[in-house]
Amino acid sequence: MATEIEPYLTDLPIVFFGYSVGSLIGFELLRELRRRAVPFHPAFFIAVARGAPHLPLRMAPVHHLSDQEFLDAIGRRYQGIPKMVLEDKELLNLYLPPLRADIQVNESYRYRDEPSLEVPIVAMGGLDDPMVSLGDLSTWRTQTKSTFEMEVFPGGHFFGQEQRPQLIAALRRRLLDLRL
Repeated sequence: MATEIEPYLTDLPIVFFGYSVGSLIGFELLRELRRRAVPFHPAFFIAVARGAPHLPLRMAPVHHLSDQEFLDAIGRRYQGIPKMVLEDKELLNLYLPPLRADIQVNESYRYRDEPSLEVPIVAMGGLDDPMVSLGDLSTWRTQTKSTFEMEVFPGGHFFGQEQRPQLIAALRRRLLDLRL
């Protein structure tokens, strides 16, 4: 991913955004670009609906379970699989492999200690997220030598669906501050 993105890293303001396990991917991408000494300066990194990567998982892994057991476990943990997906076998068959892969990445990730990023970090999350507490969100602070902000919204793990207008407004506000 770092090789693919490198040609697009210009002097323009660049923002990295990751939702849930995407926060891990964004974080590790930033670290890999730093290891390669790629000359760019991200405006900030937005980590959403996940605690910082150095936090250990609190729940037993589920990515290896049978389809039904896996769906039941994910439904209990995140309360976020849309009913229309669960009721449509064809749609469920399309939805399940990427969901399982996403969960497997999250469950198999192993944090390696490195110096904190020099990128401002914004952690966002839902007030009622059963998997990510406000304390978990605040631990992103330790992953930056730059500024840290936290913003919370009503809702659970998928507050981005529940509070889409509020999330878009928050993102828009931050992006408008980057105007050239």
